[in-house]
Amino acid sequence: MSNYKLIITIASIFFLFSCKEKWQGVLDQVDKPLLYNNDYRGWKLVQEIKSEWDTNYTIEKIDNDTSKVLFFLQGNKDGVINVNGYSKKFRCNEKDTCYLKMISQDTLFFYSEHDGKKIFEVGEYAYRFTYFKMDSSEANYYLRHEDSLRRIRGNDLPKLPRE
Repeated sequence: MSNYKLIITIASIFFLFSCKEKWQGVLDQVDKPLLYNNDYRGWKLVQEIKSEWDTNYTIEKIDNDTSKVLFFLQGNKDGVINVNGYSKKFRCNEKDTCYLKMISQDTLFFYSEHDGKKIFEVGEYAYRFTYFKMDSSEANYYLRHEDSLRRIRGNDLPKLPRE
């Protein structure tokens, strides 16, 4: 009787692993710090884009009042996995909602919003660039000076110089 239970247990484990979607297996290979210390469980696939070179995944999960989105890819030929983005939306306090967007392990922008007004802690220029809120001259200036402009803190920053 115990051999029968062992066979059923092994078959069940094999079935569970064989039913796991490919993206979940790829996610399980990512080091937890690269997942911004999120749990591996509870993610849902939003988008999967396959190309000749790699497969890009967008997954999301809801933890209490926090919504999270993770972007990662796996090389089709070398199998290398890269986490290339993360965003998170959560309640900062009773009135404000906070937004965080990261690329790799760097904060792209972080701000709180109350009644439609954004208060940036960091990354207002990166936000403007990301969401097409710059004209072409400003965007070109931003791209040439991105490293220094991404570090500027504050809110209601001036428009970038026109060239």
